[in-house]
Amino acid sequence: MTSTTPQPLTFGLIIGNRGFFPGHLASSGRQGMIAAIHNAGFGVVALDPAQSKFGAVETREEARKCAALFRENRDTIAGVIVSLPNFGDERAIAGPMSYARFSTNDREGAVRGYVGEGMFTNDPLETFGGAGVVQIPRMQHLLRYICEGGFEHHVAANFSTVAAAVHEAATRYLNWNVYWHKEPAAC
Repeated sequence: MTSTTPQPLTFGLIIGNRGFFPGHLASSGRQGMIAAIHNAGFGVVALDPAQSKFGAVETREEARKCAALFRENRDTIAGVIVSLPNFGDERAIAGPMSYARFSTNDREGAVRGYVGEGMFTNDPLETFGGAGVVQIPRMQHLLRYICEGGFEHHVAANFSTVAAAVHEAATRYLNWNVYWHKEPAAC
């Protein structure tokens, strides 16, 4: 009878980056992730700094290099881990914004949510991570809707005013129950 020792699992590792973040975060994040994977007893396949800036994926060309590396190692990679280690020194830029939250209602088999618009402000904020202060008209009314509806507290936000289009798409074409938080119409 032949006994074989199982090989440790190997993971493909993608370190995501955006060029306007400090590069040291991608570099140190990559090193930390590789060390954590190795310390857990697993192997890792990842771009190195000679193959891409900081060994991260920022451009389409770097994504192609990563895909080629994973293709070369497809027989050993058991899964892929994606890390975005440079999410830390980010502040929202003051200006118009839209937000949206969609959640499943598993008991009813439906999707529901809310959308609206506001403004990112320049108010100081002593915290870490991706953060910004937002001014939203009738905020207490929105918070009551969120709490009474049992919604989770995270939302998607962007730097444009698209609540009307998102509401139309979600309600008219997807038939979702979506509350549009907006200023009441003038009488």
